[in-house]
Amino acid sequence: MQIQVMAQAVVSSAPEETFSFVTDMDRFPDFFPGNLLIPSVTRVEVQGELPQKVGTLRTVTTADGTQVTERVDVFDPPREHTYTLSGFRPPNSFLFRGAQGRWLLSAEGSGTRIEWHYSYELSTPLVYPLVWLVIGIFWRRAMQDCLQRMQTALSLSTA
Repeated sequence: MQIQVMAQAVVSSAPEETFSFVTDMDRFPDFFPGNLLIPSVTRVEVQGELPQKVGTLRTVTTADGTQVTERVDVFDPPREHTYTLSGFRPPNSFLFRGAQGRWLLSAEGSGTRIEWHYSYELSTPLVYPLVWLVIGIFWRRAMQDCLQRMQTALSLSTA
C-alpha cells in the first residue's frame, strides 16, 4: 500500500537553470526548513564524483539526526530527477518500507513548472491513518514550503 503526495510551483527561470538549481545538493538544506513534525534537512552529502548520474548515492541528514540514503534512479536534465530512499530506522521503519521522490520539470511560458512527487510504501495497511496524517499533511506542506523558497530564490537570480 502506498501514499502519494505532490507539490508544485512555477518559477521564472528556464528549465536548464531550474534543474541545476533543484539538484544542487549543497544548497538544498537552505530551502528545506521542515514543518512541525518534519525535521529540516541539515546536510546532503553526495557520495562519489560530480556531476550526479544514475546510481549516485546521497546521504541526507535531518535536524533530529536521522540519516537516509538516496539512490538516483533517473537523472535527465532538464526534465526529470528521480531517486529511491532507503535505510529508514525506527520509528520511520515501522511506518514505511521505502520511498521514492520524483522531480518533473517542464517549460511553462518563459519559466518552468516544477512538480515534486513522493510515494511512500507502507510497512502495513494498519499504519495508513498515521502515515496519511504525517505525509499527507505535514510532509506535503514541507515540500510546498521548499518549492516556495526555491521559487523566491530563483526569481531573485533572474531579476
